[in-house]
Amino acid sequence: MELKQFKLTNSDEIICEVVKWTDEGDVIVQSAMRIVQGEDPMRGVRFYFFRPFMVFQEGLPQRINASHIIAEADPTEEMMEHYAGAINDEMDRKNERVSITEDNISDYKQKILDLFNQDDDTLASLTDKKLVH
Repeated sequence: MELKQFKLTNSDEIICEVVKWTDEGDVIVQSAMRIVQGEDPMRGVRFYFFRPFMVFQEGLPQRINASHIIAEADPTEEMMEHYAGAINDEMDRKNERVSITEDNISDYKQKILDLFNQDDDTLASLTDKKLVH
């Protein structure tokens, strides 16, 4: 597989592993991360970070219509290092998640339902807590 950086017609920029270019004009990718730009005007700096391109699709193949790609490049060494770090962070986060199975799903459903039955002060105190970790 090869790593590619794509600029899309909607201005998104992604880095991903290209699995295959199809005969139908699509590209199959996986581990796609969107490159997000941020700025700190107080310090006068611009920075970049990665976010998953599609929610809950980490590591799964995704199909992109090649007509939506307006530019393609090989990522720089520095970009590949940051990408590898972002992928490792996502994998670490995934490993911390609790698996919801048929055996424990009713417990999690009840926790969610209990949240909706809380008063405003209790809900406000829960905003920084994770339901499942």
